[in-house]
Amino acid sequence: TVRARFGIVRLTQLVAAGVPDGNVRLRALLDALRCSRLRKLSCELAQPSAGAVARLCASLPASLAELRLVSAGPSVALPISTSLRSDSLQLLCVLNLPYCALGDEEGAELGAALGAAGCRLVELRLRSNNVGPGGAVALAKALE
Repeated sequence: TVRARFGIVRLTQLVAAGVPDGNVRLRALLDALRCSRLRKLSCELAQPSAGAVARLCASLPASLAELRLVSAGPSVALPISTSLRSDSLQLLCVLNLPYCALGDEEGAELGAALGAAGCRLVELRLRSNNVGPGGAVALAKALE
C-alpha cells in the first residue's frame, strides 16, 4: 500500500479469486487503490461477483490513464460506463476489457458512455468478447 499511495507506475495483478466480497484485506486494498496516483492498472479477475466489480470500479483513482480488466465479466460495463460519464476517470485514455463476455447490450452501454462529454478515451480494446452487430453499431456511432 505504501507504493500505491506514492504513485507506483504499474500494479501488475490483483488476485480477488476466492476472496469474500466483505473481506477486510480486500477493502484495505481498494482503499489504498482509491488513494493512489496510479497511471496504469492491469487486473486479472477470476469469476468476480457484480458487487466486487462495482467496488473495484468505484475505487479506481482519478489519475488512471490506462486500465486493463481481464475476465471481469459483463457486469463491468455498467460501472465503467458510469465512471466515464461522471468524469471520475477523466484522464483515462486506454480501456482494455479482454475476455469479459461482453455482448451487444454491454457494447451499447460502453458506446453511450464514449459519446458523453468529457470522455477522453482514445483506445478501446474488446478482444475475445461477444459484441455482435448491435453493439458494434452503438460503438461506431459513439466514435463518429
